[in-house]
Amino acid sequence: MGTKKQNAACRKARAAKARKTAKKSLGCAKKLSGCKTKKRKSLNGVVADVASTAGNAAKKAKAINPTAIKVVVGAGAAGLTFLIGRKIWNTIKKSRNEARSENALQELKIDDNKITMSRAEARGVADQIQAACDGWGTKEAVIDRIFNDQINNGDDYNLVKQEFGYRGYNWGGYSEKGTKIGLIDWLREELSDRKVAKIEEKIKSWGVKP
Repeated sequence: MGTKKQNAACRKARAAKARKTAKKSLGCAKKLSGCKTKKRKSLNGVVADVASTAGNAAKKAKAINPTAIKVVVGAGAAGLTFLIGRKIWNTIKKSRNEARSENALQELKIDDNKITMSRAEARGVADQIQAACDGWGTKEAVIDRIFNDQINNGDDYNLVKQEFGYRGYNWGGYSEKGTKIGLIDWLREELSDRKVAKIEEKIKSWGVKP
């Protein structure tokens, strides 16, 4: 056992150490509390930003002018009406052009004293030309034979042209849904430019238009 002075010094030292430990623990507690406070402030800031963004979006939505919406919808409806109207007009225009072409075809001058075939025979020749063009590959030999042996002059050609009329042409030959074109245009689609030029030259030599 020590003296009274030694015992008092020991107690004093232990008390100082206890105060130091308590102070250190208090500092850590404050620091931890501060961290939690900062995190809480940061989270509150994010929430505030989100709320602000949502508020701005709501304001913008409210700011949309109903009149502007009506204008946009009206413009869209007007555009659709215009497109439909244009399609209808183009269909009408196409029908008128086809009617004019048919009328012009029927008005072709044909001298009955010069033709070397009947109308029924001319229709058969027109069908032969179409058959030579239909399907895979063009039977050019058939077309050559027709223009060399069966069509003998301009009146014969006009008669065959008239009987051929305007037939629906699609890639590969005749089609009801194809573009309706006349005899010479069928040949232009099916034959080479050189071959067509030769046929057109012969037709012009007869004094008529291809």
